[in-house]
Amino acid sequence: MEATPKVIEIFGVSFSVPILISCGVSVLLIALFTILSARKVSMKPGKLQNALEALMEFTKGIVNNAVDEKTGQTYYLYIFHCFLLC
Repeated sequence: MEATPKVIEIFGVSFSVPILISCGVSVLLIALFTILSARKVSMKPGKLQNALEALMEFTKGIVNNAVDEKTGQTYYLYIFHCFLLC
């Protein structure tokens, strides 16, 4: 007997409940990490701030290699959050 996941429909679009829950948990964990690491920004960074800055520089390098710098600055934070969610 095969179990089927519960599906909800919003505005004609079907969503799987387990996937919605896992996406919600991922977003909360990422938000918690970024809030905690950016809460006490200082010139002498701690471990969390170092990790956040390393991730930001990594994604900034990817964005700048893909598009010109002006366009990259426009969409950088959006792409950074997409990178963290994937």
